Amino acid sequence: MRNLILVAAFLISGCWTGDMFYAATELRAPVAPGDYRLLSPDGQSDDARVSILPDGLTRFTPRDDREPVGVGFATLDADRGIFVAWVATIGEEAAPSDTTVYGLLEARPDGEYAILMPSCLEMETLATSAGATIVPDSKVRSCRFPDRASLETALRQLVPRLPTEGARLVALRDAGRD
Repeated sequence: MRNLILVAAFLISGCWTGDMFYAATELRAPVAPGDYRLLSPDGQSDDARVSILPDGLTRFTPRDDREPVGVGFATLDADRGIFVAWVATIGEEAAPSDTTVYGLLEARPDGEYAILMPSCLEMETLATSAGATIVPDSKVRSCRFPDRASLETALRQLVPRLPTEGARLVALRDAGRD
């Protein structure tokens, strides 16, 4: 079953992974509950309802019958509104904790958000220079980080790319609008 374009894009192109480096006490909810449109840099869009679950995860529920995606967020740079993002659940299934998929979210002053789920294929050099190793797979390769410090080092280097390479998450003012 197809999930949000955000998830599909990085799963197809390879992703940045590692163990689960963040504790439940670090969960934050930078995206306000409501209806949003995700606009990818290649022009695709997807609408979803955002809600905050009791465990602190942020759930993105597509407006059609596709499975919701649970995303965790932890602060990376509070002054700039930058958060580490990771896929925690797809549907009701928990993502494997030893291959957690990571990315970035920026909460912008105008109420929009930028999301970047780095591709191992496109950002391999940056990932390996921060300590990641390449994990080849029969379908796709991933950049695996050995620890939180190496992941955060690489993610901080991606912050300047958010405006041009990240997807935009924009609140829908009228939930019934298509």
